[in-house]
Amino acid sequence: MTAIGETALPQVELFDSDAGLIFGFTPVEESAQTPTPPQPQESQIVTIESVQLNPTETGFEILLLTPTGTAQQLQVVNISKGNNFIAEIPNAQINLPDAQPFRSENLIEGVSEVTVTNRDENTVLVTVVGEEEQPTVELFDSEEGLIFSATPLNPPALPPFTRGD
Repeated sequence: MTAIGETALPQVELFDSDAGLIFGFTPVEESAQTPTPPQPQESQIVTIESVQLNPTETGFEILLLTPTGTAQQLQVVNISKGNNFIAEIPNAQINLPDAQPFRSENLIEGVSEVTVTNRDENTVLVTVVGEEEQPTVELFDSEEGLIFSATPLNPPALPPFTRGD
């Protein structure tokens, strides 16, 4: 069954009776104002206020500090290549006090460099450069910001446990 209105879709009501189903059609006059669909809001740029490197048992973590509760708005895109872990963060901007990108070298064996830079006016790049292989990087978000937990693919062996006498 097809019902076609002249200017708008008719209202349809369905009734159940002893004789069967009854469809009730009521024409609808098209209003002078057609509702406009909601426009998507322009994404807010989340400011990265600080970058911290913290050692962990197996490597280190990069903490991108954002205003409280804003990290959940960020979507991270993995664009890694070769030995480099590269994460692109749209709708974000680094606003460090010295206006310089963040860079640290030779953090741990297997990782030669970490950088956090503004790619353009609304995209941040996080890069972790592996010496021979791409490091393993996991992403977490917290109330404080985004956390990238990094470990080299082949972490150095721990020294053997020796027992003092």
